[in-house]
Amino acid sequence: MIENTNEVNILTRSSNFKLTYCIEKSFFMNYVQSIRSKEKIEEMKQELKKNGTRDYLLFIVGINTGLRISDIIKLQVQDILNSDRTLKIHIEIIEQKTNKRKRFKLNPIWAEELYQFIKNMDMEDYYEL
Repeated sequence: MIENTNEVNILTRSSNFKLTYCIEKSFFMNYVQSIRSKEKIEEMKQELKKNGTRDYLLFIVGINTGLRISDIIKLQVQDILNSDRTLKIHIEIIEQKTNKRKRFKLNPIWAEELYQFIKNMDMEDYYEL
């Protein structure tokens, strides 16, 4: 049973966002509701773009793959690009939290933006840099 709902401010460099989360007191756990409205997702994208491409792409990869941020920041350029520096069709990782192998297809819509960001990086560089 959800006891109460609170608003929390998420600070970015340029503005504040408010997300709603619910506290279930019987388990003493915080539950964060996902952003479900396309309008809110677009607002978040625009705000993150103001801070630079990196934060925006971390968000895009996360919402399109379902990966946790701890897994996204471990991605290296070589996980995304082939040895001839073309985009891979699939990315395969082992999730940190579950230790399960996860394979997913790169979406061409956001993969090109990702490629533009990493194309000049060394293959051993981490994507999050």
